[in-house]
Amino acid sequence: MSEQHEHVDLMVAGAPAGATQPVEVEPLGAGEYRILYSPGWVEGIAAGDTIRVTDTMLGRFEVLSRGRNLAIKFTSPQPVAQILPSVSTELEAIGGRLDGSIERAAVWTVPVSAGFERIEAIMTAAAARIPGSGWWYGNVYDESGEPLRWWEQDHPIRGGP
Repeated sequence: MSEQHEHVDLMVAGAPAGATQPVEVEPLGAGEYRILYSPGWVEGIAAGDTIRVTDTMLGRFEVLSRGRNLAIKFTSPQPVAQILPSVSTELEAIGGRLDGSIERAAVWTVPVSAGFERIEAIMTAAAARIPGSGWWYGNVYDESGEPLRWWEQDHPIRGGP
């Protein structure tokens, strides 16, 4: 029996009201969904998280539970194809996977158990290879830049923000 997958349109961070990204999910019932792939432009969630859509028109949602994964996002003024194979290999070695890429951006899902320090070393080195590029965690900080600290619940991680 195959799993049922759908897309829900979720709010794109920093975009005008109504701007959404389709995100692949597993429906759980009662308006709840499990995120299957970390989205590139939606902030606050990663693959494995469970959400409830609170406003379908604007794509607003609330996180019900965390899947213990980090969304790692990378953007560049130049094409990222030159670094994708090596960065993906390094992140796969610590349990990560490439969830998607476009010409000048990519997003990976990495288990928080891999440790922030290891992830940061890999991503800082990747950003150094393409001038003007940058990376960030898509589900570690709130809108004001404060750590969400969800990873400290149940299983503290050393070296966290």
